[in-house]
Amino acid sequence: MKKFFVFSLFIIIVFLLAFLWPKKESTQVAVSTKPTASSSQKTAATTQGATPKQTKPADSSSLSALKAALNSSYQGQMQMTKNGNITSFDTVDKNQQLALRIIMTNKDKDVTDWLKGHLGDYDPIYLYAMAYRMANLQAPAEEFFFWASAGHLRATADQALCKDPYVGQYLSILQMDLLQPGIQLYAQNSEAQNFLANKDLLVQTMKKAISWDIQHPQTNSPDWFCKSGHAVTTTDTYPQNEWHDRRIALKKQQAESLYQ
Repeated sequence: MKKFFVFSLFIIIVFLLAFLWPKKESTQVAVSTKPTASSSQKTAATTQGATPKQTKPADSSSLSALKAALNSSYQGQMQMTKNGNITSFDTVDKNQQLALRIIMTNKDKDVTDWLKGHLGDYDPIYLYAMAYRMANLQAPAEEFFFWASAGHLRATADQALCKDPYVGQYLSILQMDLLQPGIQLYAQNSEAQNFLANKDLLVQTMKKAISWDIQHPQTNSPDWFCKSGHAVTTTDTYPQNEWHDRRIALKKQQAESLYQ
């Protein structure tokens, strides 16, 4: 049985941001105990054909295309007059569509590795896409739910930066388009199904997503959400100098509701 009910946990289980700030750890420098070679020994090694220093391999074509798409600013636009009339409507961002397609369909390991280290710098829609990628690769369901939780945490924070009160319907669309298909990919995976049915494990994974969010501060523009084509009255956002505080306030409010 498919556990579609799992997404209701996004509403009733919330994030412990106020209690999970990580402690700073001292940096330790490893010291080599090997004796230092003399200059004559170094020269001999050079003349005897010492192995040259390896260079970093070039990005694959898929990874290069992904980086270029992700680093392009959001071009979708939905402009309204003050009375709510739409004056222009074009929310199709070709770079966003390309990035989503690569994340969701490409299976190269170098792409996966790069995404895990850099997705915190980009719009939360790509975190949802990363969740689908994990399901498509049949990675452990914990990885799927981790990225889904991180995406939901940040998407709701960006929703709070939109002045339109109706744009929140975009959250449901993201879940239907990117997350539910991911769960369907686990339909024949009993281990994944057991994980997705275990509330305690889901909560633990969401806490890991919170810690990740703290370690990778959210700095993206909310335009991808506010101008997504789902606003009714305005596509305006609150001033940029308020984004950080508004995001943190929402995450703390969610955390407090967990224990009510």
